[in-house]
Amino acid sequence: MSPSDVHIVELDVRPHLSKKLEPFQLIMDTVKGLQYEDVFVLHAPFKPTPLLGILKMKGYSSTSERKGSDHWVTTFVHKKIKPVPKHYLQWFYLDRKSILSPV
Repeated sequence: MSPSDVHIVELDVRPHLSKKLEPFQLIMDTVKGLQYEDVFVLHAPFKPTPLLGILKMKGYSSTSERKGSDHWVTTFVHKKIKPVPKHYLQWFYLDRKSILSPV
């Protein structure tokens, strides 16, 4: 799988949670719209541990990385596709200020 084959779907639920809104349905609606070859990147203020188990039952593997005191990035890839090498995902990672290049 090359970087051009990767379709990243990002969702940042931090604004919802800061307004005391429950993002679970938004997350599940986003997951429902994913294709098997899509990579789902979730931004949250904490590691979404319960969600990891729910999406694992739906066929997704995940990795989580803490980016700051209130910023976790969790990446979900469906198990039906070959794993996406981490260096490919770094090409697509967007933060609010810039596009990060590979390390």
